[in-house]
Amino acid sequence: MYPIKVIAEYYTSGGKEIKFQYTTLEESNVDVTLQVYKMATLPVKVNFINAPRGFDNSVLSYALSCKQLKVAGPAEKIDALSTLSIGTIDLSTFSLNKVYEMPIELPTDIYLLDNISTITVSFDCSGLETKTMNLPASCVQVVNLPSTYQLTVETERLMNVILGRRMLRTRIICCVIL
Repeated sequence: MYPIKVIAEYYTSGGKEIKFQYTTLEESNVDVTLQVYKMATLPVKVNFINAPRGFDNSVLSYALSCKQLKVAGPAEKIDALSTLSIGTIDLSTFSLNKVYEMPIELPTDIYLLDNISTITVSFDCSGLETKTMNLPASCVQVVNLPSTYQLTVETERLMNVILGRRMLRTRIICCVIL
């Protein structure tokens, strides 16, 4: 913050200077403090939650409607940022060809200089497909089940399983059950 002294001048809402004919001001100077912010253009990224353990996020090829944002803020906060996370996509609710509108939420004291409020995230699903699969219960392996839980596989049908890198006719390359 930089305090400076300036001469007080008064204007109408239309920008015309007001001359006080019958009034005198006690002070002709006022102190003004200006907050000076550092500006930066930072790349944007999306975070993912509820991905299966070991899931390779690179399988999800996505495009952003805006790849970087112009922001301003205190120098120490701007210097601490290398990217801006615009939000989180829950992979447990992911569906093919869904477009996500992500509202831009910035850290405290960081201000957006671009005139946008959301970023669209769209996925290239050309290498992905969904299938309904019939698997015997013996083919389902349960991992990391807490010792206080008991689990029995009751169904042999898995619906809307997302398969990555287009399924070969004889075997599955990568399968994610959401």
